[in-house]
Amino acid sequence: MTQTHKPSTFERLKDIYLMPFRAIGAAFKLFARNRKRVREFTRQPRVASILTYGMLITMVLWLAIAMLNRGEDDGRLTDALQSLWSKSSGGEQRTVPPAE
Repeated sequence: MTQTHKPSTFERLKDIYLMPFRAIGAAFKLFARNRKRVREFTRQPRVASILTYGMLITMVLWLAIAMLNRGEDDGRLTDALQSLWSKSSGGEQRTVPPAE
């Protein structure tokens, strides 16, 4: 006849409190394994060139958007940031004109 082992209260509490740490450890193992796989995948010549061209196209698009959106409000963000900076440093304060 086989006896089943009934865990004690201490063992059950230990398992409950160790559960989050075991989950974090498993997540770190999974992250490290996937990081290695992604590194190997991106080092393939064809994938690396696709990623490079994708980043270049994204940069060109952002530059085009920035150039197309230039206008009268160019200095508003700069003025707002400079006024915040001068308030925190205790220097002179410039007011930002309200947006029309």
